[in-house]
Amino acid sequence: MKSSVNSDGVFDRLSGLVFLVLAVILLITCRDYGYSYDEVWQNRYYGKAVVSFYATYGVDDRATHYLDLHLFGGLYDAISEVVAWFLPVDGHTTRRLLNALTGFVCLVGAWKTGRYMAGPKGGFWSLICLASIPVFYGHMFINAKDIPVATGTIWTLYFLIRAAENPLRVPNSLLIKLGLAMALALGVRIGTIILLVYAGLALILGLMIHDRQHAGKYNLLSLLRAAALPRIIGLPLLVAFSMVAAFWPAFLVNPSVIFAALGTSMRHPWGKSVLFKGEYVYSSNLPWDYLPVYIAVNLPDILTILAVPILVWSMIAFYRSWQRLHARQAVGWSLLLVATLLPPLIIIIQHTMIYDGMRHMMFIVPPFAVLTGIALASWGDILARSRRVLRIVLAGSFSVYFLHHVFIMIQLHPYEYTFYNHFAGGMPRAATQFETDYWITSYREAALKIIDYAREIAEKEKVAFEKRPFTVGVIYVPENLKPFLPGNFSVVEISKNNECDFLVATTRWRGDKTSPPWPIIGRVERLGMTFAVIKSRLY
Repeated sequence: MKSSVNSDGVFDRLSGLVFLVLAVILLITCRDYGYSYDEVWQNRYYGKAVVSFYATYGVDDRATHYLDLHLFGGLYDAISEVVAWFLPVDGHTTRRLLNALTGFVCLVGAWKTGRYMAGPKGGFWSLICLASIPVFYGHMFINAKDIPVATGTIWTLYFLIRAAENPLRVPNSLLIKLGLAMALALGVRIGTIILLVYAGLALILGLMIHDRQHAGKYNLLSLLRAAALPRIIGLPLLVAFSMVAAFWPAFLVNPSVIFAALGTSMRHPWGKSVLFKGEYVYSSNLPWDYLPVYIAVNLPDILTILAVPILVWSMIAFYRSWQRLHARQAVGWSLLLVATLLPPLIIIIQHTMIYDGMRHMMFIVPPFAVLTGIALASWGDILARSRRVLRIVLAGSFSVYFLHHVFIMIQLHPYEYTFYNHFAGGMPRAATQFETDYWITSYREAALKIIDYAREIAEKEKVAFEKRPFTVGVIYVPENLKPFLPGNFSVVEISKNNECDFLVATTRWRGDKTSPPWPIIGRVERLGMTFAVIKSRLY
C-alpha cells in the first residue's frame, strides 16, 4: 500500500512538472505561429462585430448576418476580443496566447479525466498522450474554433462521469460546471449538440447501475423521481443554452437560425477541393475513407499501431466494470468510447462534408488520448510484474521512440499540425499526397524572410530601408501577411498587381505553380515539406 501511495505521489509530481514545462513553452513560443486562414474573418472581424452588437445595444447588427459566421456562436470570439483589450501585448500575440491557454485547459481536462478514472498514473499518461499528438498541439495556437470545442468536450465528459457516479446526489455546483463546459463547445459550434447524447447516456447508465446496486429497493421509475430529473437535466441545459444565446446575436434576433446552423454543421457549403491520396477532390464528393485515412496518418505512429488494441481493451474494461457495477469506470469507459467513435461514424454514414484533414474532428482527440493514457497505465502495471530484462527493453524502446517523436515536433515548429507519420510514407511524400499547411500559417515566416531580402536590396541601392517602398503580391489571403510587414510595404492580391517586388505563394492548391514564373528566392519548409515560396522580379 505504501509503495502504491509513493507511486501516486511521483506521478502527480511528474504531471505538475509537465504542466510547468508546457506553460513555459507556450508562453515563449506563442509568437512564432502565424495567422490561420479562418482568422481573417473570425477573430479580426466577427469577434469585434459580436462585441459591437452589445456595445451599441443591437444597432450595429453585422454579427447577425456576417458571412456564414452568424451561424456559429460568438462566445469564444467575443470573450477573446474583450480579454485582448486588457493584455499589454499586440493583437497577434494575444490571440496565440488565448488559443494556447484554451488548449492548456484542455490538457488539464484530459489529465483530470484520466486521473479520476485510473489514478495519478492514468492522469499522467493521458496528459503525455494528448500533449504529444502534433496535430492537436499545433492547433492549440491557431484554431479558435475546434480547440475550444475540444476543451468543452473533455470537460463535459469529466463532469458527466462524476455526476453519473451517484446520480441521486448530484450537487448543483457540479451541474453548473457541467453547463459551463457544454456552453464552451456549443457556443462555438452548435453541431456539438451531440454532447446531449453523451449526457443522456451517462444519466441512463448511472441510474441503471444504481438500480442494480440496490436491487429491490428501487425501480427505474422511482429512481427517475428520486433523482429530481428536472434539476439534473434542466440546470446544466439552462446554464449552457443561456450562455450560448447570450453570445450569439443572430440567435437573439431570430431563434430559428439554430436550424440553419444545425443544417450547415452537417452540410457546410465549402466549394473547394482538398488534396487526398495525391489527387484534388471536391470537398462535396469525398470518399468514405477520407476521415479514417487522415486520422491514421496524422496520429503518432505508435498511437496508430495501438489504436485498435486500445479500443478493444477499453470495450473489455467497460464490460467488466459494468458486470462489477463500478459506476465510475463503466460510465467513464462508455462515454470515452462513444465520444471517440460516434462522431467519425456519423460523418462516414451521413457523408457529412468535411475538409482540412481531421481538423473538424479535433474534439475526439482528447477522449482518445485519455483512453490511451489509461491503457498505458494499466499495461505498465502488467509490465511491472514481468521479467526485468523485458521491462528494460520495452521501457528503453519506448523512451527512444518518444524522444525521437518530440525531436520531430521540435523540427516542425511552428507547424506541428502538418505532422504525418510513417504510414503516409514519410514527410516529403506526405506533402504530395495530403494537405500540409492548409491554414496558410507560413505567411508569417515568409514575411520575416521578405524583410531580410528587402533590407539587402535597400542596402545595395544605398537607400534607407524605411524610406524604400516595396510591394508584395500574395496568392490567397493577403491579410495573413500584412500584420507582419512594416509600413513601407504594400500588400496586394497578385491578381490585382503583377508588377510587385516580391510574391508569396502558398503550396496549397498549387499556388506556387500557378503564380508568375519569377525566380524563387526563398522557401518556408520543414522536413522536406514546402509550405510557401517567395519569388521576386528584382533578383
